[in-house]
Amino acid sequence: MTTAGSGGPPARSDRHVPVGLVVAVVWLVAVTLAALVAPLLPLTDPDVDAGAGLRVPPFELWSHPLGTDAFGRDLLSRVVYGARVSLAAAGASVGIALVIGLALGILAGYFRGTIDHLLGLFFDTVLAFPGLILLLALGAVLRPGLRTIVLGLSIIAFPPFARLARAGTLRVAEAEFVLAARGLGARNRTLLSREILPAVAPPVLAYAAAIMAVLVIVEASLSFLGLGVPVPRPSWGNMIAEGRGYLQASPHLVFVPAGALVLTILALSTIGEWLRSRADAGRP
Repeated sequence: MTTAGSGGPPARSDRHVPVGLVVAVVWLVAVTLAALVAPLLPLTDPDVDAGAGLRVPPFELWSHPLGTDAFGRDLLSRVVYGARVSLAAAGASVGIALVIGLALGILAGYFRGTIDHLLGLFFDTVLAFPGLILLLALGAVLRPGLRTIVLGLSIIAFPPFARLARAGTLRVAEAEFVLAARGLGARNRTLLSREILPAVAPPVLAYAAAIMAVLVIVEASLSFLGLGVPVPRPSWGNMIAEGRGYLQASPHLVFVPAGALVLTILALSTIGEWLRSRADAGRP
């Protein structure tokens, strides 16, 4: 029922939540919780033969619902423990890249001039350097492992955050509330921490989930190439690499970890797109 003088039907509620977003959040929460509490779950050791046979198909044994791999290891256990590597690498990298990118981007956008030019040159240099070459070089120089992956992914991921923060700072720096605070004698440190950072951070944070989805793909690619965490520690990438030799005889060895990887990437992308649209809608 419309009110008098409204001239049309009531506006659609802004609180409508897409079903796809709910599914994405449920999946991501479930995978994250399973990864966090994996040692407490009734799972077999992911690195040891479970004693059920080699390459058991999914849903054939209740004790091993996703089957076993070519070494008799439980695939469900390996998928859960593999999620710990993929999510830890991508999550830690995004966190580090977000902090560095946000700080450098705000400094560049606020002080401008020489600082902006030098930082902009630094961002462009990192973006121009092939990410795969950088990751290969780090893998060759440093000891392969989760820390090396996080370092490499952080270096690759921080320039986009920095550019977003710089653009937001350029827009906010001349806003009335910032000019008023500066007129009242606020120092640069106060302006940056209390006025500019709270205004710039939300739109930048909205892109974190989307960038994390990209980093999950990159980590899986590195593990597939043998540049990720060393075997037998499971990750989705090295599980796919181990199963590709049995793709025709036992396709589940590839499709089970690949399915977990694809669903996680889709979930992160869906959440990231929703956060980005909300941030864009709230931007003046």
